[in-house]
Amino acid sequence: MALDTINKCLSEAICALSRGRLDGESRTAGLIHSGNEILEMHKYYPEISPQERESVSEQHIVLRQLEAVLSIHKLARGGHYADALREVARLPFLPLDPRTPDATTDVFQNLSPHVQACVPDLLKVALTCLDNMVDSDGSLRALRAKIASFIANNSSRNWPRDLYEKVAQSF
Repeated sequence: MALDTINKCLSEAICALSRGRLDGESRTAGLIHSGNEILEMHKYYPEISPQERESVSEQHIVLRQLEAVLSIHKLARGGHYADALREVARLPFLPLDPRTPDATTDVFQNLSPHVQACVPDLLKVALTCLDNMVDSDGSLRALRAKIASFIANNSSRNWPRDLYEKVAQSF
């Protein structure tokens, strides 16, 4: 339960950070450190039930997903747009790799609500990165199309209006 709480707080801190609130920066480092400490301590308790182990394993995945999202935000904020986009395309929980066919399955079906909360801001960051790069081989256009398609396929999620405006402006 503690790890779930840390993941929830980390998700909120990432969202705050992506919206320009600087208090998210210091909070994220502390939360990741606390999450890693819990995971480390978990290894030394053999009397944990199989259900608890499975829950900790799921929360571990969520923590790593949130770390990946945070890393992308930091890369983009530092002006490393190509690196940020490479990381976005590598995210296993979003079907945005321009080299793979469009996935029709609902990727949110098994995605933690904590990670789901970060997706709209992550997509805005990706679109901002795309706006700041020159497309020399068509791969950026393909990624932009993937993002637009993904947002269109998830329009029932009631994402922030500025995300839809960002997509419209990028075309």
